[in-house]
Amino acid sequence: MQRTLAIAKEICYIVYKEMQERGAEMGEFQLYFHSMPRIHLAHRFGTHRYDMHFPAMAERVEITCILQGGCRILFEDTGGRVSVPGNSVICTLFEHPRHHFCQEYHEHITVAFGAEYSHVQSGGLILPEVLSFGEEENPILPLMEQLVMQYTMDSHAPQNPGLLWEILGKLSVLYLTGQQREQTMGQMWYVKKAQAFIAANIAMPLRVTDVAAHLHISPGYLSHLFTEIVGQTVVEYINTVRIRQIEELVLNAGLDVRQAGMQVGMNDPNYVSRLFRKVRGYSISELRKTIIRKPDLPE
Repeated sequence: MQRTLAIAKEICYIVYKEMQERGAEMGEFQLYFHSMPRIHLAHRFGTHRYDMHFPAMAERVEITCILQGGCRILFEDTGGRVSVPGNSVICTLFEHPRHHFCQEYHEHITVAFGAEYSHVQSGGLILPEVLSFGEEENPILPLMEQLVMQYTMDSHAPQNPGLLWEILGKLSVLYLTGQQREQTMGQMWYVKKAQAFIAANIAMPLRVTDVAAHLHISPGYLSHLFTEIVGQTVVEYINTVRIRQIEELVLNAGLDVRQAGMQVGMNDPNYVSRLFRKVRGYSISELRKTIIRKPDLPE
């Protein structure tokens, strides 16, 4: 499992978001398996015209690695259509009739198995309906190829179910790690945008509501992001930025406390001094004593 997590962290992949057409929706399953899987087939398949109808089948699950060509999925009971790109993994529950087709060369590896399962809200195995790896290597593919080879040589080999569970577990880890990374990247985007806004407007009166309004998110959510990612509240971060600039102005521009404070939107020199000591742990006068000035050279 640790090796799987390491691969998941290293790979740059995309949780494929479906192209919604007429109400089709792809998401995830959370399944609790009540029985060991019974593998029905494991094969590699290629064709110049992929066109397959699948009726509803109870207790049947398929894991498919699309190698070339992608495919389109038609949900026959709702009329919804979804496009799936190449280099993707599809997890299929045959609870509803569906039609898979592709008008160019299509190649995939599929493992189909039967098992008693139920949908649960928690405590089950979470699997994505579609997981796409874009231009990156598909880490599920070697395991799928190994299982196809083993199944072809001996369909009753005792290691086949164990390898299938390894595929399911790895797929779940990749998907969940991807969700976490996607969420973290989205959160970092908000934090970076907030920091840029603060830096550009540091001389203005800044409130949490001002920054949140600029990002079109709630002040509460913004505060949560800063606490979790930056380790400071928004106000603490704003004050830190101001103190850094004051320190720079005092050290390098030769400004006094009042002048430096006004440059960053703080007009009360007494408050600046108190805040400086609070943030830095020393006073501005103590800071000035650390400056090493070059002696004037004789002409």
